[in-house]
Amino acid sequence: MDVGHDFTTVTSGTNYQYFHQGIDTTLSLAHIFECREFSVLPDYKNEETDDRKWVPLDQTVEMVLGGSIKDSMSLVGLLTYDRVQAR
Repeated sequence: MDVGHDFTTVTSGTNYQYFHQGIDTTLSLAHIFECREFSVLPDYKNEETDDRKWVPLDQTVEMVLGGSIKDSMSLVGLLTYDRVQAR
């Protein structure tokens, strides 16, 4: 593994994952929670979040480990929920 950045170079080890951490993540409080019941508000439109698709937990964990999910809050939420369910 040879991962280089302007400020450091890693020459040994295992690169498991990278993620996108925005400034809002480091400076704002975030609540990550499990929701068992919800409903979609009628006539609510949001182009960023309107596309809804249920994905099995095992598949989302594989997506995290495969690198297709990079958002840091999604990583924390999905992996935490996976561990809680495994107990």
